[in-house]
Amino acid sequence: MQGNFYRVASVIVEQAEKSALPLPDPADPLAAFTDQEKGTMIVADDVSGGGPYSFPEAYKAHMKVMSNELGIKGKCLFHPLRLALTGEMSGQDVTKQLALLFAYDARPNNVVNKKKAQLVNFDARIIRLKAFLESIPEEYRATPKPIESTSNQTKPTDSQTTQTTRTTGTTSAETPADPLTTYEGPPITALDIRVGRITKVWEHPEADKLFCEEIDIGEDEPRLIASGLRPYMDASDLENRLVLVLSNLKAMKMVGVPSHGMVLCASNDDHSRVKFVSPPVDAVVGERVTVPGFEFDGEKGQPMKENPMRKKKIFPKIAPFLKTDEYGVPSFLGRPLMTSAGVCTSPIAEGAVS
Repeated sequence: MQGNFYRVASVIVEQAEKSALPLPDPADPLAAFTDQEKGTMIVADDVSGGGPYSFPEAYKAHMKVMSNELGIKGKCLFHPLRLALTGEMSGQDVTKQLALLFAYDARPNNVVNKKKAQLVNFDARIIRLKAFLESIPEEYRATPKPIESTSNQTKPTDSQTTQTTRTTGTTSAETPADPLTTYEGPPITALDIRVGRITKVWEHPEADKLFCEEIDIGEDEPRLIASGLRPYMDASDLENRLVLVLSNLKAMKMVGVPSHGMVLCASNDDHSRVKFVSPPVDAVVGERVTVPGFEFDGEKGQPMKENPMRKKKIFPKIAPFLKTDEYGVPSFLGRPLMTSAGVCTSPIAEGAVS
């Protein structure tokens, strides 16, 4: 986000407090999803729909003005915008997420338990966002200045360079090495990670720490998987949940249950917090998760069979390199786990994935 979050979020708060920010029509908050004239679903924010007032169109026009006023374009604007308005780094269009939020708020007899789902209305979000901005130290509020070109500057002498190296242990020209260049483990393509949906969950009758789950990963029958998540979650946290499933593990009995696969989670250093690694809400069940920079198609991209996966202990060799970054994005050697709907996410930053 190039250090633009504070600037962008501050403008959002100011405009929201002045009622100058385009928002869904309270009388028809879901209009952003429908082109009423044609009766079809819209496919993007730049497709009009929803009647005389089109929230997606108004939002798009407003953000163009904001881009010009702040002098920020592309992801340097839209990533901070998404984070400020939704609290997430990926997912559905911002307009659609806000439309759903207003729709939930407009229906008092909703089937969704707002408290359990931790849903708060837009005004409460702005209050929390403002409080968060006020907590940011002054030195982190300014946008970092771009590094000036050194082409016209005097080149340091050898003695100056040597002195810098002795003092700091490095030179200013050094950049962090790509961890892939020193990686000697199995290829990430050996893993067959699929988007799954938990269709049924129950407590293991003989193991206090285990849940049993039936998970749809696009096969003819759901997978039966046992997961040691009871110390960290309730059964209701698993029901109908989109998850990532490592599917090419050989079935093994866990206290009598033939568990065939593993649900991927992120955990903090002392393993006191464990949360799901989640695919985007629009991810397709059964889709294989990929990593940028690696070939997942063709013969070389085929996942390893279950027996050699177990015998060669492939996942234990790869697992130490599966981590979440500072934003909670799960990655392999710094490259995010991806679906066709976008990057996967986790609420745990700088954690281990297994």
